[in-house]
Amino acid sequence: LYALPIYVNFNANFYNKDVFDKFGVAYPKDGMTWDQVLDLANKLSRTDSGNSYRGLDPETYTRLSMPLSITVVDGKTNKAAVDSPGWRQVFELEKRIYSIPNNTPPKMNNSSADELFMKDKNVAMLATDNILSELAEAQKTGFNWDMVQYPSYPEKPNIYGYVDTHFMAITKTGKHRDQAMQAISVITSDEVQGQLMSSAGQISPLKNPELKKRFGADMPFLKGKNLDAIFKGKLGPGPAFSPYEKDGKKILDKSFVEYANGKDLNTTLREAAEAINKTIADKQGKQ
Repeated sequence: LYALPIYVNFNANFYNKDVFDKFGVAYPKDGMTWDQVLDLANKLSRTDSGNSYRGLDPETYTRLSMPLSITVVDGKTNKAAVDSPGWRQVFELEKRIYSIPNNTPPKMNNSSADELFMKDKNVAMLATDNILSELAEAQKTGFNWDMVQYPSYPEKPNIYGYVDTHFMAITKTGKHRDQAMQAISVITSDEVQGQLMSSAGQISPLKNPELKKRFGADMPFLKGKNLDAIFKGKLGPGPAFSPYEKDGKKILDKSFVEYANGKDLNTTLREAAEAINKTIADKQGKQ
């Protein structure tokens, strides 16, 4: 073991109830596929009284790829893995979302999309990871929200992502390694994990089923929210990552924008793979 997990991330589809109410559209439900969510987004992406409303923000293509457990760079070979059916599916889905009339965001693949969702209040749905702490503050200013399951691919029903955890580890250079292990033992105990579940809105990696019942118990702003949505979905396997994953993502970010602006998909992914492999080869040559 290199480390021990202390909590697990989750993905969900958060929505602004006021936007749905304004246009008389039924709220999303648990268990929806991407196609069903896109149907809702089409109904909500519009301009009204000079104000623009977007139906759905997918945050980033990375989030969309997680239920498929795919990576940009193969973790075993350190070669580009983007010229593949999985990445074609992800790119096509994100382009469909951005191509909905009036649904193009100010910035594509925006990891800060939650700010637009909660502050501007003109985005109906945001499919992203755990933003409960931010929603606690937004709710104080009148933000009217709830959540449902993260949308599913038809071939991956109820899968909302791959295993995505936060860890604690002990370094070889540590001078107090036994004491560090004692600290980790406390943090991963049922008692502390229960506190994380009840007062911090984090999911415990422990198998104890009683912990799930405590989720959000000491967070009054979650009263009445659809917290079951968090636990109805499942995690896919965590893929093996390459140390060059971030290098590949920088290239793929630009490639998606090119594709969204009209470039052929096959050409886009083939050229992205070539650029990623060249970058990796250059870095390996310098080591």
